[in-house]
Amino acid sequence: ASDSGGIPEVVQDGVTGLLFPVGHVERIARGCVELLLNGERWRDMSSRAAERAGGCFSAGRIVGVYEDYYDSVMAGGTCSGGAGCD
Repeated sequence: ASDSGGIPEVVQDGVTGLLFPVGHVERIARGCVELLLNGERWRDMSSRAAERAGGCFSAGRIVGVYEDYYDSVMAGGTCSGGAGCD
């Protein structure tokens, strides 16, 4: 993936996927080929990515984060947390 916008919050470089500078097509292609040729690394990253997605970005978790934020805004307060996991 490209390391722009919110993508680095979702993809942990070398852990749940690979991040590359925007526009570095050759590097992205080499990273893709590397994963295609190394099934064990691909499976490892895929498994970690699925775990992270389920734990950090599931509807059950995110809906609660948004509800807390909206409640805080409606009460005139400020948001104290973020949606991502570290």
